[in-house]
Amino acid sequence: MNEPSNQVPHASVIPDRLRSMEKHLEESAEVTRRLAHEFGNRMTVVLGFSELALQSSGSLVPTSGYIREVLESAYRTSNWLKRLHFFSRRKSQKELAPTSISGEVESYLETWKGAGVPLSIQVEPNLPPVACDQESFRELFHALLDNAIKACKGNGGAISVQLRGRTLGETERQQLLGFPAAGSFLEITVEDSGAGVAPELRDVLFAQPFFSGMPGQIGLGLAEVYGIVRRYHGGISWNFDVTKRTTFTILLPFSQNI
Repeated sequence: MNEPSNQVPHASVIPDRLRSMEKHLEESAEVTRRLAHEFGNRMTVVLGFSELALQSSGSLVPTSGYIREVLESAYRTSNWLKRLHFFSRRKSQKELAPTSISGEVESYLETWKGAGVPLSIQVEPNLPPVACDQESFRELFHALLDNAIKACKGNGGAISVQLRGRTLGETERQQLLGFPAAGSFLEITVEDSGAGVAPELRDVLFAQPFFSGMPGQIGLGLAEVYGIVRRYHGGISWNFDVTKRTTFTILLPFSQNI
């Protein structure tokens, strides 16, 4: 049995690996899109009739309690289906508008300061806007930050977030999942010094969209990130070092490049 390799593959091998990974993700997204659509239609019926049944039940006990349990489960399922849509959509359902991502990130980080994990942020001044819709960007950033916080909790780790401008050339763009066009990008880096990622799990983080190395998790977070970045014509890279430091880097094109 071959042991997982910790060596970085030669640069000429990386594009082939990424294309294979992207092809698998696209196939998974197509299947997910169809399933989410069908289940979504049925869940709309369940929610609608459950709400009507709850209204009709009045104060009947225990009937109203049973219906509330059905509704609560249906709402959770609907939220999960929403996450599947974020992964599987080819295009954003909302109009992309020039957005100051640095302000969005700084504001969002304020809401996470009570998570019990040290957070720091560095932002390059005067960054141009990125064409995005705020809802899906928040989902993207939430998924990255949520993974980092879970990795750090109980391990004494810390998280740093960095935003800066970056120019991609032809060679650099081929080292990114998503294969964005060469040009000017906003680079968002989320780095944590938490539990790290086991070597045997590193090659399947994106290759298997519903895989998670965390117990009790459905593994949708990074799949969502890929789906959103793909719609923004951006790219993703990731790095794991021997000190258990994990880094995810997202590149989104500045709005004048789209």
